[in-house]
Amino acid sequence: MRTTTTPFEDPEWLSDRFYYPAMYAWARIRPHGVASSLTDRIKHAGKLYSTVTGLQRTRALEHLAAAFRFENWHQLRQHLEHPIVSESGQAADQWVDRLKLLLVLLEDTDPEVPFADEYAQAMELIGSRLSQLAGVPLEKVLDGVCAKLAMADNWKSGLERSPLDAKAPLYTASIKDELLWIEPSMACVELIDLLYNRLPENPTKDQVRKNIVWLKAVLKKQPGFLDGLLALALDEQFLGNTRESLEVVEAALKTTETQLLQGYKGRIEWGVTSNRVYLRMLWLRMEIYQELGEPKKCLAAARRILRLNPRDNQGARFVVPLLQIQLGEFDKALVSSRARRDEFIDACQYLTRAFAQFGAGNHKAFIRDLLAALFDFPWLRCFLLNDEQALAKGESGIRSVEPDVDMFCDFGWPAYQAVPGLNATCWIILNKPAVIKAEQELRMYWNGFWGVRDSTRVGNHEGWEDLKNRLIDQLEEVIGPKVVW
Repeated sequence: MRTTTTPFEDPEWLSDRFYYPAMYAWARIRPHGVASSLTDRIKHAGKLYSTVTGLQRTRALEHLAAAFRFENWHQLRQHLEHPIVSESGQAADQWVDRLKLLLVLLEDTDPEVPFADEYAQAMELIGSRLSQLAGVPLEKVLDGVCAKLAMADNWKSGLERSPLDAKAPLYTASIKDELLWIEPSMACVELIDLLYNRLPENPTKDQVRKNIVWLKAVLKKQPGFLDGLLALALDEQFLGNTRESLEVVEAALKTTETQLLQGYKGRIEWGVTSNRVYLRMLWLRMEIYQELGEPKKCLAAARRILRLNPRDNQGARFVVPLLQIQLGEFDKALVSSRARRDEFIDACQYLTRAFAQFGAGNHKAFIRDLLAALFDFPWLRCFLLNDEQALAKGESGIRSVEPDVDMFCDFGWPAYQAVPGLNATCWIILNKPAVIKAEQELRMYWNGFWGVRDSTRVGNHEGWEDLKNRLIDQLEEVIGPKVVW
């Protein structure tokens, strides 16, 4: 049997079996399928290598086997055809370990995306070994074999490919199981990675301004980059350029609706991750309408989000009643603020209902909902009194669940100010000694058990809930007749 010398040592970076973790796992789970695919790829590489070097096909396969540190093509083929498999059907580590460098041949490459660093490193190692075995220049092997396996004209062009030069659409849309799927291309994913690695978590205004310059340059080359348009709109909003932000997001929505949706009227669910760019655009437009003081447009935008994504992962159902309160539609707000079946009602939802109850003239229900909100989330005292220092000494402001305060403040404050007499009435109630005393009693009970893990623990959550409900019953009677509505 003909044997090719294999003098090669694996570099240190290849010693880790998780160099290609996803492929390694796939090889273990589906050894026969991976082996079959690898055999096809090796034969294709052998054909390219034979053309470049002038070697016979069988000799080319011997060289390829040596490059992957097998004695000969027969040994490599036998290894692929007879995986060592356990009773569970998974391949043994020792079988997969010998495929580490081979697995790079299964890497998906895209003609509009540059090679990943790990891919280029592995392919250049293979090219270097083949170059030594055949005695031909490395560049010739990289261009004629490695580049062709990666769908590139030559190795340099593959390294220098840029998603900014992509010609194919960055996004496509399809219907699967009666749902819309907006899917980014590989070039688009590359651009998204570049985008979200640019800014720190809490950027300065100067950093955002520089990011806007970069985004505009990117969008000049790729005007259909929806994630970039959304980022530009958000950056403009961050800088306080509300009108400019609205112009950008409306242009982005128009692009999406004309090029991708094309009259589609069905659901667009948040659970399809790639749909989120469109749903985030809709949410941003809703926020901008609120900032511009246009509650009717904002309400229509929120309802559209709910229609497209009824599961409402973004929280539009919490915004709708607050907008209806702004518009004086109190009875509608009471209907909209009802909790869904089996849904936990948080403090901000109680406070939303309190606002609507007050506007509708349901004063007893207003008191109960207001107190339930205050006792469940004491920080709301700061919100209602517009005073960051309103909490009592030693009060954290939080109980077991902290609602989405930012969203509530954005939409709840205008609603709070829109109802005649509401602000003054809340101020009167929150400053009543009986209410302050009840807050203190609840705080002491809570601190007696929450976070306490030793024998000093006194009480439990059920006891706290019972105390809260008793105090609400008592205060309803005390407050009701004495508040000037």
